[in-house]
Amino acid sequence: MQFTTFREVFYADLKGNIKRALVTGSSDPLIPMCLACKAVNQAAKLDDTVLIITHYRYWPREDLLRSVEGRSIGSDLEKLASAEERWGLIADRGFRFVMLDGRAFPKVVRRLKIDKETGTLTSPPAGIDVQTICHRDEYFVFRLVDHRSAP
Repeated sequence: MQFTTFREVFYADLKGNIKRALVTGSSDPLIPMCLACKAVNQAAKLDDTVLIITHYRYWPREDLLRSVEGRSIGSDLEKLASAEERWGLIADRGFRFVMLDGRAFPKVVRRLKIDKETGTLTSPPAGIDVQTICHRDEYFVFRLVDHRSAP
């Protein structure tokens, strides 16, 4: 098969990595990232926004990559005192998903109170349902459903 675009090459690579992981149980370090990207690509709707906290951004869908431009909130998250406030800020900024590489960003895992073993929150925020939709090694994808009432 001949690939003509950068996007086609990386999607073919993603599919190949996922297939190898499922068939062989490979421990390739890219496999968890590929599966996290696949999870967010399948779960996110066209108008959803994703907070991507990874070094690699070439496997999420093109529309999801556009939705993160100009939305960096890392320094704002660091200023807040609690995990509940941090999840609140993420939801307030309109993010509906969080994709996180916990190996590359262990401080974020600690600040958001994520249990690395279970992929769940040790201190869930009030009024925001944070659902784990993917947890492979230390890659996480969370869906946020904000139940807080508007001010």
